[in-house]
Amino acid sequence: MFESINICLQHIEMVSGMETAIVSSDFFPLGELENPKSWEFGCDPDFSGWHESMMIKHIDRSTMRVCGGHVSVSFEDFDEDNFDFNRFARLMDQELCIPLIEAGIETDTRRRQMYGHPAAYRHKPWGIEYRTLSNQWIKSIEGVTMVFNGVDNAIEKYNNGEDASPVVKTIIETGILIKQEV
Repeated sequence: MFESINICLQHIEMVSGMETAIVSSDFFPLGELENPKSWEFGCDPDFSGWHESMMIKHIDRSTMRVCGGHVSVSFEDFDEDNFDFNRFARLMDQELCIPLIEAGIETDTRRRQMYGHPAAYRHKPWGIEYRTLSNQWIKSIEGVTMVFNGVDNAIEKYNNGEDASPVVKTIIETGILIKQEV
């Protein structure tokens, strides 16, 4: 999978004639944000697996832009009406986000304060789009492997009826995940 990601990035560079950079947040000069579209953020609403509700769209007029490394998980014969999106998103925090922070891969607290909140997800007709992670995990074989293994672990725990541990809930409630590294 890591090789596939690199092939895509090389193709983008070849087609665009520009060099790609994997950066989760950065500030842009106002001159590069003249197009009105550059001030539009998001599309469909995100939901919070911890608050079990729709999140209010954050509007920020700064020149900072962020990049996500969203993980889409599809299921064969997916039954949207009987899937617990909130519980699965919490398990994804436990099995992906926190381990990536602990490994020093998911490090951009500036981004997490604006975008990519804990257990952020979107409903999809084929499954779930987990939206918490930045793009930093695609930079290394370790990150890609951790994400794929984490998804497998989350699916297994979900299928066994498990939820995120009380320790993870405490980490989320204290705001540590957003404000600093775990």
